[in-house]
Amino acid sequence: MTLLTVRDVSKSYRTRRGAPPVQAVREVSFDLPAGRTLAVVGESGAGKSTLGRLVLRLVEPDTGEITLDGTDVRAASRSELRGLRRRMQMIFQDPFNSLDPRYSMLQSVMEPLKLHTDAGPGERADRAIDLMKQVGMGSEHAYKLPRQMSGGQLQRISIARALAVEPQVIVCDEPVAALDMSIRAQVLNLLADLQEQRGLSYLFITHDLSTTSVVAHRVMVMRGGSVVEEGAAEQVFSEPREPYTRELLSAVPTLSVAS
Repeated sequence: MTLLTVRDVSKSYRTRRGAPPVQAVREVSFDLPAGRTLAVVGESGAGKSTLGRLVLRLVEPDTGEITLDGTDVRAASRSELRGLRRRMQMIFQDPFNSLDPRYSMLQSVMEPLKLHTDAGPGERADRAIDLMKQVGMGSEHAYKLPRQMSGGQLQRISIARALAVEPQVIVCDEPVAALDMSIRAQVLNLLADLQEQRGLSYLFITHDLSTTSVVAHRVMVMRGGSVVEEGAAEQVFSEPREPYTRELLSAVPTLSVAS
């Protein structure tokens, strides 16, 4: 079942007065089924992160259609968008910047529950502790601040925070790029386990095709704001059609996830 549908979405930005606009995303279309992962791959400046923000309407598209399980995301009012945000969450690249440095780990996970649910303080705390445990973080970390945690631990907290409102779709924007190689496989393994347990759909944004090979069911390669290749992950990895895709595949370390 297709959960998220994107059709001909475009976004341009003006950089300075009199200059032509820069086309960040050009008529991109894709389908994301329930419980599957579409990896969006490309170099810096390809439009990947902008696309992720367009899907969530953190950035407004210039043109195109975005539909979540039959609901027109672009037509949603402010109050309707608040409800949609419960169903679509985001994990950012740098957990040190995406978590409030003044908040404890428990407060960070509780925050979306405060914003999007009617749960009282005690219930929010209990649910937050349970979510922390689900991502491998014990209650002993509950009152630590970001500066007291490692990057891998903080990214686990970011994942717990994204899960708090029980979303259907998570946009993962380079979620392991800021982590040491030794930690990347652990986080990817966690994401894979959560997808299997919860039926989550991931839009997985990355510049690294070796990371993609671990998590993706389908791969969409972007360059200069446009899609240059899309297909089943196995096909893209074994028989890439485009020279640009072959460049991305060349000389990259292989990363594996424990079964």
